Amino acid sequence: MTMRLLAVTPENRTGATLTEVLMSMMILSIGVLSLAAMFPIGILSSVRATQLTHSVTLKNNVASQIDLDPGLVLDPDRNHNELNGTGFDYIIDPIGSLRLSDANSDGYVNPSDQNEWVRPFGWFDQNGDGQATQNEYICRRYHSGYNTTFSAETLASLPDSWTELAAGPPQASGFPDQHRVNIDATTDMTTVGTIALTNLQPGPQVPLRVMLVDPRDGQSHTSLINQVSGQTIKWNRQMPMTPAKAMQQVSEIRVQQQELKYSCLLTVRRENSGAAAVDVVVFLRRSFTLDDERPVGSSTGFVPGTQTVRVTIPVNSPVTYRTGGYILDATNLRWYQIAEVTELTATEREIALQQPITEFALPTNNPNGPNGRGAILMPHVVQVFHLGDL
Repeated sequence: MTMRLLAVTPENRTGATLTEVLMSMMILSIGVLSLAAMFPIGILSSVRATQLTHSVTLKNNVASQIDLDPGLVLDPDRNHNELNGTGFDYIIDPIGSLRLSDANSDGYVNPSDQNEWVRPFGWFDQNGDGQATQNEYICRRYHSGYNTTFSAETLASLPDSWTELAAGPPQASGFPDQHRVNIDATTDMTTVGTIALTNLQPGPQVPLRVMLVDPRDGQSHTSLINQVSGQTIKWNRQMPMTPAKAMQQVSEIRVQQQELKYSCLLTVRRENSGAAAVDVVVFLRRSFTLDDERPVGSSTGFVPGTQTVRVTIPVNSPVTYRTGGYILDATNLRWYQIAEVTELTATEREIALQQPITEFALPTNNPNGPNGRGAILMPHVVQVFHLGDL
């Protein structure tokens, strides 16, 4: 018998060489790594899009309220004289007015209480006398009549953000009636109980709500809490379920706290003619402290047509900044978005802006001096919207 050996040719080969396998793996790994690198970018883009969506919603809410009540902007001291505020700039900041001025924490700024005067914007008490004297602040701050916690937060925030404080199953006999539930003893209710006790005292209220999760029907039911006693939660609104059904189907109780996540203030530039240019400044988790409004000096000032400004930030200063944040020309009350920050020295920063400067402001080493107001690097700003002139 004669055996014929077939030569391996490209036409009759059935396998792959090691080199080809390695090349395929290299190409695949490049593709996988490229795809993996897109996930963080996608997450950041999604977060940013969510923030902008909420910001636009809040801006639209405020714009609608201004349409209904122009005095909100044009008559901030509510003296029924819309021309009284012409020729100077000011801030409409209902929540900030309340948080920074409510000395007795009763949820109301009392104009007759000398301890509850509305602190001006950009106030830095240089002489420590507790009074806002000349050259110690940037401009006046008004609540424009929205001087209670409810009215201020209704106007200048989105009340739809909730943070979970506790979660657990109900006890075996967890529903005495349609207004109460006993949560499992292993669920830590310390924080919830502390807030509930605080809400019984005079002062701003922190809304709490209970959520009954019903996985069988794929639904949940919520109601505001009006009392917490140990592991027992009580509410007023009747839930759309009988106690028997709740005991059978509700497997989880969640207690949540309302969070002041998105809030805003208005910057107003008034002309001598009475026209008002309004910007809506939206914040994410604003901290409401005077340190956030502290002005800093600027060695260059603000020069029209340029896109850079230098600021001086003292060592150990509470002032913070970030790329994508905003800087305020404190002389003209104009906002500019930050494109890049370069550290020149231990105290001096050069800030590149995303748009050209439109109005001149003098350079100043002393932001509380008479010749210039410097700048404010206010944190937590998500977006600034120009509403136009009124």
